[in-house]
Amino acid sequence: MSTAVGQGLVRTETGGGSSFTILLRDQYGNDVGCEHTAPTVGALLRPTSLSTSPSVIVPFVDDITGQTVRCDSSDSISGPSLRIDVEYNATQAGERSLAVSLGIKSEVQQITVHGAANAEAGTSASTPSATIGSRVYRIVLGEELSKPIAFDASPAELQAALEQCLPAVQGRVEVSMTTPPAASGGNPSDGSVSYAVTFSGVAGNVPQMVADDADLQASSDGDRSVTVSTITDGQEAHIKTSQSPLVAERQIVRVAFPSNVNRGGIFTLSYLG
Repeated sequence: MSTAVGQGLVRTETGGGSSFTILLRDQYGNDVGCEHTAPTVGALLRPTSLSTSPSVIVPFVDDITGQTVRCDSSDSISGPSLRIDVEYNATQAGERSLAVSLGIKSEVQQITVHGAANAEAGTSASTPSATIGSRVYRIVLGEELSKPIAFDASPAELQAALEQCLPAVQGRVEVSMTTPPAASGGNPSDGSVSYAVTFSGVAGNVPQMVADDADLQASSDGDRSVTVSTITDGQEAHIKTSQSPLVAERQIVRVAFPSNVNRGGIFTLSYLG
C-alpha cells in the first residue's frame, strides 16, 4: 500500500509552507514504476476531533499548494519509481491533523438542459449571455455560484464557466457532451442536451452540483430546465493521517520607535488574560 513520509506529517506552522512525499506502491507492496500514471492526491488539515474516515475529507477544502510527480531510483530496489512531492500551507492555528488520500475513481456528474435542442434560430452558444436575456442558468457547488451559462453552451464554454467562478474546480474538471442536440445529428425525444462533468483532478467524492435555472424562460417550443445527477461517485483510498496535532501557531512581536533616540522602557505581554 502507498504511504507518505516527511517532516510535514509531523509538524508545521501557520503561514509557513510544509511538505511530505508519497511513496506509491501497489496492493502487493511493490513500488509503482515510472511508466504508470500518478493518481490524484487529496490532503486536508482538519480539527483533530474529526474522525479519520475518508468520508469526512471534503474535496475543495484542501490545503495543497503544489504537487510534483517525479521518477526516483534512490530508495527503490526495483528500479525507478513514482514519487509525489506535496506542498501545503496551514492557514489556521490550532490542533489539527493532516489526512492524505489517493484518488481511485473520478467523480462524474451529468448536467442536462431540457429543451436545448429545440433552440430558436438566432440563439447559439456563441451568443453572449448578456444578449439572450433569461436564457441562462447557473451551477452551484457548495457555497460557490458560477457565472450565467447559455442554455445551448458548448462543452468548452460550460467548462470555462465552471472554472472561472468556481475556484475549487479550476484545472480539475473535464466537460464533454453526452447527448448531442438535433443540429449535431442527435434527436433526443425531449429536446435535451446532456454534459458529463468529470472531476479528474479531485480525490474522492464530490458534493453534487445544483442547477439554478430560475432565469430560464419558457418559449413557444416548450419549457427549458436544468437538472444535475451523479453518474459515478468518486472514490479514494486513505493512506495516512498524522497521529498527533501538528499545527503550531507562530506570533511575531514587533517593537517600533518613532525615532532613533530615547529607545528604552519595558512592555508586558499577556496570554489568555
